[in-house]
Amino acid sequence: MVIINNFNTGHYSRTIVADQVYASDMEIYIPVMLSPSEKTDLIGFIHSFFDSLHPLPEARECLNAFSIKIAHGGLVTYWNSVNQAVSFLQNFRKLLEAAFLISREDRGEFKREKTTKDNLVPTKILAKSRKMVDVLPYLPSSSDPQDSLDPIKNLRYLFADTEPGKLLKILNAWGDCTLSDCRPSLDLQRNLYLYDIIFHIILDSCHLIYVRSPKEKQNSLES
Repeated sequence: MVIINNFNTGHYSRTIVADQVYASDMEIYIPVMLSPSEKTDLIGFIHSFFDSLHPLPEARECLNAFSIKIAHGGLVTYWNSVNQAVSFLQNFRKLLEAAFLISREDRGEFKREKTTKDNLVPTKILAKSRKMVDVLPYLPSSSDPQDSLDPIKNLRYLFADTEPGKLLKILNAWGDCTLSDCRPSLDLQRNLYLYDIIFHIILDSCHLIYVRSPKEKQNSLES
């Protein structure tokens, strides 16, 4: 149970900072989607997701394409082929699993006392330009700076409140409606706003881990 869990202020804004989290010792079930090598190198997978699979602005657009379908129906024309949509779904399922697993680790190196462009935006983007118009697509969605201080804590509180297995079921339902062009259930539509924001929280938190991890800094120096 989370003491504070507010997803309801502003566009993609949320306050999920809490003083304490209570959770049982019971293992939370989540299907295994990561390969053994990806599971042993969670940071490496997160890097591959944002480096070579789906940079943050693209990943956000992909999630938006699914949520628009649930909200309004009609055909989704964001992707050039069904395979592209399927590929994103598969990769985001893996990212959700990686987020859950890393949230159970003690990773204080990703925490910051204050937010700056350097700990919010990839260094390779900042190397090209530090103008707000260029870095804005890589900034976190939340309007509350507190949400960006500790991405591991964000994920830990989120998964304490909502089991990852349930999130995967919702994500799979989004995919089924989009790829098979079927009508979403009333329950899926009713909870669209909540789960859309939750998926963006996971995406933003993983991106903060990506930006603040040594591998990202090392890659920028090598390039």
